[in-house]
Amino acid sequence: MNYQNSFNKICELLKKYSTADDYQVNYLGTKNNLTRFADNMLTQNIENEFEEVYLTSYFDSKKATLQTANLSEGGIKELIKRSEDIAKKSKKDVEYLPSLRDDHQTINHNLDANLLDLSPTKRSDMAGFAINEAVKHQMTAAGTFESSVDHVGVATKNHLQKYHIQSGCAFSATFDKCNEQTNCRTSAMTFQDLNYQSAIEDGIRDAILMQNKITMPPGKYDVLLSSHAYTELNFMGAGYGMDRKAYDKGYSAYNKKLGTQIAPEHINLFTDPNSPHAACKPFMYDGLSVSKNMLIENGILKNLPTSRFWGHQNNLQAFGIGNLIMDGSHLSDDLLIQKIERGFYIKDIWYIRLVNQEDLTLTGMTRNALFYIEDGKIKSGATHFRWNDSPMLMFDRIKDVGMAKREQVWNYPSYMPPVIIKDFNLTSATLF
Repeated sequence: MNYQNSFNKICELLKKYSTADDYQVNYLGTKNNLTRFADNMLTQNIENEFEEVYLTSYFDSKKATLQTANLSEGGIKELIKRSEDIAKKSKKDVEYLPSLRDDHQTINHNLDANLLDLSPTKRSDMAGFAINEAVKHQMTAAGTFESSVDHVGVATKNHLQKYHIQSGCAFSATFDKCNEQTNCRTSAMTFQDLNYQSAIEDGIRDAILMQNKITMPPGKYDVLLSSHAYTELNFMGAGYGMDRKAYDKGYSAYNKKLGTQIAPEHINLFTDPNSPHAACKPFMYDGLSVSKNMLIENGILKNLPTSRFWGHQNNLQAFGIGNLIMDGSHLSDDLLIQKIERGFYIKDIWYIRLVNQEDLTLTGMTRNALFYIEDGKIKSGATHFRWNDSPMLMFDRIKDVGMAKREQVWNYPSYMPPVIIKDFNLTSATLF
């Protein structure tokens, strides 16, 4: 399937048939590989390809957005007609801005050709390695390997047309030993960089350490958050609180914090589509070019994501978040553990919900592996906790950071370190 030809054809059909005052079309073409295993057996090993198009049509700032997977000429004509008919009957979009014009952006693709030709046998070998290791240690394994090559395009009536190719792969496995479950995961832009063997070793080790776990009282403890757990928290914090319009209107949790110190001086948090570890699409959904933007620099809150509309209204640079990067150190997780006198190592979190918008307090639970630390060593596994804390307020309680690692959360790539957080609030033990 020639995805770029499909996108170019759609753009030409829009130029030919659209009568809208303005339009924006978004294209996604994907080739996916998926391998699943469960109960120490291979259960699925498939490949699939699909394409879809979203069209937003405007008449006098009234809009409608529709989607189709029928990319024939007839399918696109029908999409245009329906989108335009609905747009004419809609209310005006008070934040409408004319679609973007061509900005002559140079776009570099991130394609690993090896992922295009990854055979079912090679994919099943990864599952087989995890299963064999589980059997060797009297465990049950389940998990997935996924790889994809995504072709993303955006075009407007104002002659902007952009196209980007991004490949990636991810491996995840859960190990069960005597009803104690642990998880390992790893992701990469290239198959060569996917170190799934090391991840499996970590998952097996964690399952063994979780045997004979102890129950500890709730309270505020120093904790080591794994790079994955910390990435989860940061994306929640960015999604709920990092918005310049909310800030200027006074209902952002970061209110009055721009330009102030909110974290230790060694903390730098930013987005960068050209990161060698977590590259992402270099433009937003509307075609706006994305460049490196500092969110926190030397501990100071420098900037917040800004929509095109709000940037236009207030003479601000518009930008969005395509990934999250935080500077790390040379310290491994094991070396960070040695810095904790009494606390916990939290490998994963889930069921995360917003509790308080004003300070970004979230609640959730630990999962998969939780370890009690005493005198700089893991003493045992521990019963899981519910926690309540704020990723924004945590910035100022970062005691140390470790070696950054690529993570994939909500389909956003990141490159984040594990962190030691002072006084993390573990509120109650859970029943599992």
